[in-house]
Amino acid sequence: MISYFRVRGQSMEPLCKEGDFVLLDKLSYLIFRPRVGDMVVLSHPQEDRLILKYVMREKVAGNNSFYWLEGVNKE
Repeated sequence: MISYFRVRGQSMEPLCKEGDFVLLDKLSYLIFRPRVGDMVVLSHPQEDRLILKYVMREKVAGNNSFYWLEGVNKE
């Protein structure tokens, strides 16, 4: 299933700018795990909104994977 996400904020600049649209493939991660270099959309942990982040690192511990997510804007 394909949908879209509209970028808000500047945490992903210059890769994605505010107002850009990103296509989402909602089925991929049912089959494959996220990998370093992927962009992912997820629920904000403290607010009722979605956020776009970049997978920077992955750590596998037993059957669990842990991901370090960041925006790419370092300013």
